[in-house]
Amino acid sequence: MHISYQPNIRHKIALFCLLLGISLFAHTQTHSDSIKTLIQKLQSENNIIAANRLLNQNTTLGIDYTFRVLHENLKLAEDADMYEAVAYTRLSIGNFWFMRGNKIKAYENYRICETISRKHGFAKIIGLSLMNASNLINYMEKRIHELKMAIPYFIHSADSVNLAKAYLNIGNCYSTYILGPEILWTSTPLDSTWNQTENIDTAFNYRDSAFYYYDLAKLLNINLKHHELSASYNLRMAQWLSYDKNFSQAEVYFQTSILYFNQARLYKGTVYCLIELLDSKMKQNKITEAHTLADSALMLASQYGFTDYYSDVSLLKSKLYETSNDYNNALLFFKQYYTSAVQYNANLIEEKIDALNLELTVKEHENTINSLLQQSRMNRLIILTVIIIALSVLVAAYLYLQNRKRKIKYIQESMKKAEELNSVQIKLLNTELENNNLNAKILEEKINSRSETLIMVANKVQKLKNYYETLHEEINNLVQNLPPDKRSSELKPIKISMMQIAQEQNDLLELDTMSKQINQEFFFYMEQNYTNLTKEDKNLLSMLIADLNTKQIAGFLNITPDSVFKKRYRLRKKLNITNEISFTDFYTEILKKLGNP
Repeated sequence: MHISYQPNIRHKIALFCLLLGISLFAHTQTHSDSIKTLIQKLQSENNIIAANRLLNQNTTLGIDYTFRVLHENLKLAEDADMYEAVAYTRLSIGNFWFMRGNKIKAYENYRICETISRKHGFAKIIGLSLMNASNLINYMEKRIHELKMAIPYFIHSADSVNLAKAYLNIGNCYSTYILGPEILWTSTPLDSTWNQTENIDTAFNYRDSAFYYYDLAKLLNINLKHHELSASYNLRMAQWLSYDKNFSQAEVYFQTSILYFNQARLYKGTVYCLIELLDSKMKQNKITEAHTLADSALMLASQYGFTDYYSDVSLLKSKLYETSNDYNNALLFFKQYYTSAVQYNANLIEEKIDALNLELTVKEHENTINSLLQQSRMNRLIILTVIIIALSVLVAAYLYLQNRKRKIKYIQESMKKAEELNSVQIKLLNTELENNNLNAKILEEKINSRSETLIMVANKVQKLKNYYETLHEEINNLVQNLPPDKRSSELKPIKISMMQIAQEQNDLLELDTMSKQINQEFFFYMEQNYTNLTKEDKNLLSMLIADLNTKQIAGFLNITPDSVFKKRYRLRKKLNITNEISFTDFYTEILKKLGNP
């Protein structure tokens, strides 16, 4: 790669940036006026492509002027059916939006340019649209694929400059796997960062691939001596040197890159190099030099409307002041960063709106095409249908006359049979309905009987509990208050109570046995189909299907009502019963399944 200048790395950054600023402002106005005059002349000659090249190569003409002239050129080319000029103007409009950070509009115009160029066979412009659109793709493998697709078009059109640019861009893609996506200075996350857990050979392969394509670009530029190519090559070498911690040599390449970007009048590249130098100085903790670089970058970004870079530099400037504990200035520049970031986000919102509008337009076109295709298919179908109908009418008329009487007779016989069949079905339905009503009454009586039996069991249990409590109190009174000589006489009522309890226990056992016999089939079904039920669950279920209330169940189990609620909730989970279905309904459904209404 041709490098004509090797700056002394010991020169002060402040002097360098001052000279840079003076150089830019000294030539900008005069150069811009002459370029505008030349563009106007080219427009009058309908040399749209040459006018667009001047707009692409000069970023000092002002945003409003560039935007207006590009759309004037697009209209001139479209009115004159100059398809190559239309395609190249679309490419230039895409470049304009790309420089302003509006990726949606840039990508839209690049793809329109590609479509027109493919239709008319403009090989060079196809390559340019592919290469420029690749810069808007976040997935690195897809970006590399797009760039490699552009290479044959540049070779076919003998375009060595753009071929070298494609090689540089591919090298940049491979570099991002090691250096990270920040080397492209984009706020959109990329998928290319190399995973440190991968084999180290993978990293060397990425690095070798990057330098392979950089060397291809360098060889092409030996004869071309193209300023933009020289600037890009020196920039990438500087980034790799920074990655290797060789900051002094990296600074040489950064400054050389800045000189070439200025000569090419690509001032966004200049600002990018200043940001890279600023980052390098911050890593070396050279705060004063970093401030000077930041001020220069802010000035240029503001002058040329590079909103994204202006926001990034403001944030770095805030961090510099924060490092020096100058929190007032740090806050000031952070607010500046926030304001520019808000503006940038507003632009992103506009991009999304434009994307939605574009998507809506595409869908409208697709709907129109689909509607036309559907209409065409419908027309063919109508013609075919008319022919078929005409033939069918002739055949149907003959068959209709021949078979009319036979059909009428058949319909009459079918109606008679249908009436007889309906009569039989009605009788069967009435019989079935009567059986169902009878079964429902029997089921209701059995359920009521079983409920009454279980209620008796619950009452007996409560009675037994009361006896136990009375016995407990009497024993306590006996032990605490009676002298030994009177205990014998007082034991008599306790013995009577014990006999009553024993009798109640016998009755309870009988009732419990009766309850189990009554629900034997039900609980056998539960054991077969719900194996996770415990004995406690079955006892609770027997009380619930008897329609006992919470207080009765709590007294029967000698627990609190809250505990009954919890046990009911857990039982519902095990039986997979929702709150809308009662346990009695569940019990009834099981009995129906068992054929025991």
